[in-house]
Formats: sequence, structure tokens, C-alpha cells
Amino acid sequence: MVPPVSDDAASSSIASKYDLVVNGWELSLGAYARADMLARPRAIFSFTGAIGSFDVYGENVLLYGSDRIYARESSTLGTYEAYRVENEPFFQSTLGVKYSKSYSGGLSYSIHVQGYYNGMGYADSSIMQSAAARKAITEAIEEDYSTAYRYSDSATEAGMWYLAGSASISGRFGEGDNITRITGSVYALTNFSDRSLRFNPQLKVQVGDEGGKVSFTISDLTSIGDVGSEYAGKGNMTTPALTVSLLNSEVSLQASVPISLNADYSVKKVQTKFSVIWNAIEF
Repeated sequence: MVPPVSDDAASSSIASKYDLVVNGWELSLGAYARADMLARPRAIFSFTGAIGSFDVYGENVLLYGSDRIYARESSTLGTYEAYRVENEPFFQSTLGVKYSKSYSGGLSYSIHVQGYYNGMGYADSSIMQSAAARKAITEAIEEDYSTAYRYSDSATEAGMWYLAGSASISGRFGEGDNITRITGSVYALTNFSDRSLRFNPQLKVQVGDEGGKVSFTISDLTSIGDVGSEYAGKGNMTTPALTVSLLNSEVSLQASVPISLNADYSVKKVQTKFSVIWNAIEF
């Protein structure tokens, strides 16, 4: 039993969970319900295990009705209205696979891929690029759900199909204070429903051991998609950067060059940025 999240007793909720292990697989069964139905009733099944050398995990959620407040074009041209879908089943599912390997000589690598189907999302989530559509959702939350639904994520994670992946390879050279670690990595996220993509390749060289580590990182965070899309909010952009971290990353210096691109990927605007970060206090 979860107490109300607001002054309204109707925002109380109840949840249950049961875990078991079957042939090396960890399985979880759960359920959740909320009195005011703003968060819809759901049943949850998740699992983790291994198939050979691959780690596998997943989660499946069946809901009665959608948590999301949607937007659609109204009868008046150029305007939008908000609505809910409360009496239909929805399904969400995620599946991830990871493989990693390490060798005694210091070489290691890993690959991780995760897919996500969000049945509550839009098949074409480009509607969320419209300021008028987002405003309709915001106004509906503030006017109709101002207390119990204040933190609705109805304007985010609006896609239906997602894919994420990462890969890294690293090596260790030398011993003691003269040790050097070199790591190459990349991650990528994509929302197929609005055709936006974000990826960031990195090359990191770390010199020294505990107490005197210095690292140099070259990266290039890149976003591809329309303005207002989930992973390219500012449109096509690439940002090469060099980061130098000193004193076990207590001090970091970064120089970056954000480059805005046109729809045909020609250069639109070039900026330069410099930053200094000092982690003087740790909690």
C-alpha cells in the first residue's frame, strides 16, 4: 500500500510483487493499481538470465487504459485538443542482450543492445514537435489533473518503437604509476516513431593510477532529426569535444565546438565553448 502522493486520498495506490528462480532465470510477477485511475492498473512480468555467454533481460507490462494524455488536431484548423484512452488494453515490452569479455592481459570489450516497444506511444510521434500540441497537453494537466497528475510525462517518451545500443573496447598497458588505459566506446539511441537519432563515440586515454590519474577524452555527440524531436531537440547537430580531467577527475577542462547542420547536413552555424568543472565537494 502506497500513501497518497497528494492531499487527495484517491491518489493512494497498491502494488504487489512475487519473485522466483527457475533454472537460473530470475522471474518477477507484479501488479499495480491506483484508486483514482490516473495511473492505470497494470500487470508486470520481468526476467533476467543468460543464454550461453549472453546476458538477457526483459520486462513486459499489460495495462488497462493508457497513463498518457494525448494530443490530436481539433476541428479548428491549426489547433489541438487533449484526450485520454481509458478503456483499451496497452502493452509495453523491453528486451536487452549484453555480451562482455575480459582477458588477463588487460583487454576487455562489451556489446549491449536494448529494444523497447511502447504501446502507449504514438506510431508517428512527430506530433510532439508541435508547440500547440504540447501546450494542449500541458493545459489539460494543469486544468484537469493539476494535483494528482502534476508530473505526467505525456509530452516525453512519446514514440512507439525505440532501439539503444552501446559498445566498448579497452586495453591496459604498463604497471603501477605508469599504467595507461585506452578505451574506445560508442552509444546510440533512436526513436523510430519520429526518426530521431543520437550517438556519441568516445576515445579516452587515462594515464596514472589512483592518486594521480590524468585522462584525455575525445568525443563527438551527434543528434540527427527534426527540430523538437526526442533525440534531436535542436535539429541536426554535432559537437566534437576534448576533455582533460586532472587529479582523479576532481578538475575537468573541456573545449567543444557545437556545429548546427541544415537538413542536407551542410554547416549552418559553428560555435566554440570552454568550461572548467571543479568537484570541490562530494556527498
